[in-house]
Amino acid sequence: MSPKDFLKNLDRKTVTDEAVATLEHAILSGKFKPNERLVEREIAERLGVSRAPIREAIIRLKGLGLVRELKRGVNVISAISEKEIEELYTIKELIESYSISEGCLRGGECTKRLGVIVGDMEKEMKKDNLNRYRELNNRFHEEIVKSTRNSRLFEIYLDVVRQIRWCQKYTLFSLRIKESFNEHKKMIRLSKIKDTQKLNTAVSEHNRQALRQLKINLQEIKYKSDEKGERRTK
Repeated sequence: MSPKDFLKNLDRKTVTDEAVATLEHAILSGKFKPNERLVEREIAERLGVSRAPIREAIIRLKGLGLVRELKRGVNVISAISEKEIEELYTIKELIESYSISEGCLRGGECTKRLGVIVGDMEKEMKKDNLNRYRELNNRFHEEIVKSTRNSRLFEIYLDVVRQIRWCQKYTLFSLRIKESFNEHKKMIRLSKIKDTQKLNTAVSEHNRQALRQLKINLQEIKYKSDEKGERRTK
């Protein structure tokens, strides 16, 4: 491969990476809705790039589970079922439980970092800043998995929580902010005394409460959607 061809491929890879990041952010922030079609030409024009990197970006988003192929050449935003959400939370809980015993409770550095994050969460809770609180909540749980220093496990974890967070955005997920904060404080306390069993139980209960609330929100969204459909048919 000539230097010119190499630089051309490098530029294309960079454009594709940027397209993936832009589209992923748009999906996770709710700008695209489930089952909405992705049209390569329109996206390419909007981003001011050729269709080739957009096509490659969509292929990568399929690998992340955010896009699915409805039929040949027709790609839509994935819609996650209640069963799939339950499965995602099960995987999330298993990874976090493993990470607690294999990384988080070894030494005190992880507990210190989690304590700082919880302190920031308290500030945002008092401001009633839901978006920032949600970001810190995500960082808290990521820190637990990072403590294993297992990069492959962390990548798998991010793929799982990426889909959960997208669903939370779509349903305008409303955190039980005070209850959530108290649950995180409890986790810190148990982490400091290295009570693995109770800490695992606390993390599991926290995830299950979040899943329960998310399922309630999904049911409400479905009910409102069904109501609109009924009014249209009358």
